[in-house]
Amino acid sequence: MPNHSSFHLNRSGMVLALISAVFAGEAVAATGGRVDFATPGATVAGNDGQQRPLAKGTEIGTGDTIRTDAAARAQIRFTDGSYVSLQPNTEFAIKDYSFDGKTDGSESGIFGLAKGAMRTVTGLIGRVNRNKYQITTPTATVGIRGTGGRIEVLLDGSTLIAGTSGIWVLSNPSGTLDIPAGTFGRAPSAPNQPPQRSAQGPNTGPAPLPVDPPKPTLPLVDKVVDESCQTNPNNPACVTSITTTPPLVSGSGFALSAPLDGQCGGDCGAPGFTILNSSAPVDSAFDASGRLLKFTVTDPQFGSTTYALDVANGGTHGTKPDGTEDFGTRDGVIAWGRWIGPVIVASSFQLTATFDPNQGMHYVVGTPSPVASLPTANSTTFTYNLLGATAPTYARGGVAPGKVTAASLTGNFLTGAVVMNLSAVDGNGLGYNVSSARGVMNTSVPGALFTTSGSGTGSGCPNGCGFAANGFFAGNAATHAGASYNFSNTAQGSDLLGAVAFKR
Repeated sequence: MPNHSSFHLNRSGMVLALISAVFAGEAVAATGGRVDFATPGATVAGNDGQQRPLAKGTEIGTGDTIRTDAAARAQIRFTDGSYVSLQPNTEFAIKDYSFDGKTDGSESGIFGLAKGAMRTVTGLIGRVNRNKYQITTPTATVGIRGTGGRIEVLLDGSTLIAGTSGIWVLSNPSGTLDIPAGTFGRAPSAPNQPPQRSAQGPNTGPAPLPVDPPKPTLPLVDKVVDESCQTNPNNPACVTSITTTPPLVSGSGFALSAPLDGQCGGDCGAPGFTILNSSAPVDSAFDASGRLLKFTVTDPQFGSTTYALDVANGGTHGTKPDGTEDFGTRDGVIAWGRWIGPVIVASSFQLTATFDPNQGMHYVVGTPSPVASLPTANSTTFTYNLLGATAPTYARGGVAPGKVTAASLTGNFLTGAVVMNLSAVDGNGLGYNVSSARGVMNTSVPGALFTTSGSGTGSGCPNGCGFAANGFFAGNAATHAGASYNFSNTAQGSDLLGAVAFKR
């Protein structure tokens, strides 16, 4: 049976915020981005045509052309948060890139793929002014109404594309074709033939680089980042530690926590936080990489409600302050993320809630721990450390996404006591802290659902904040835990929301 918290979040309408602040900051006109990863055999040439080796940290910009030989790969992060991953035998040109932290029409991301293959995830330019983001090939122009895709130029010059989210647009002099996520398109080598559907997708080579979106048929590959990376970027853990984890698979019986009411302005069809256990299972649909795309909850009061990310119309996962995707999954047990763009809510009614990049619909979802597997040994108190978290946002936006800086959880499976600690900052640097938020778990249901509450402190809480979190334990023997949380009565006048995952 769903478990609702005793408080309700702000029900006023969401205010569309200026999203230029998401990646606002110092920008150098001549610098479009930096190389995140490069192997030997990758080079860059500027307007002078002189080739020089490409290395991690190399700054690049308009006029630069990057080439990879038969064994080389490279990945670039641009200042608007976008990524490009280049495969072997590829030539990629930055024709016109401009971004100074504002989306006022002056921004531009025009690139060229002369040969080879690439993956791309768009940043702020492509998501706000989509006509400003284009990739040209010898036979086509690729535009976007989505955020992720793969492109390959074949030996005959024809162009293959695959959209991994949203809709990509393939054009040549004879026509234009929309390519929805999960389908392929081809622009023939002959310009008098229009683009057409294809049964063949781009060959983008081996498993992607650590921060590149995973190939759909492969498990998710993530970079393990040590906290000391912030102060010691030469730490080997920052560049070499890689882990492979299986994704969650679509089905029923999941536990899920999401502050639905606050994130949908009171119009999501259920108040407060919603958590489902096996007596009212959450049916969840994931893509091949484990990103949650849809879930259905059943509530005695509100009935069955389905929440679906409208991928076809630009719905996607948001980005963190460092420009990486606001999504994570671990151990085939738990996943977390933040939806932005249009979200369709279907029940006895249907509506679309739209979130800008400074907002979002946060979630954490996992396989609930079976009751019989809950720890029953003499040592029944366990400590769970931070595994991952969404970038916290205000329900009404207006401030760039922030960051969870620390979190922990303890659970006593004998007494049912739960204690949660969490520290976070918003996009303006205002701090939020809660220490020893206490609650109880229900060990008689799968997932041992729990609620906690406490008082928040910090610069974001000048008059004191309320704090509440709902969560569940996941995995056999409760190896993981997940919770969504809320700070109320904040300095911004809007609830701060997020989701967090733990592992013991």
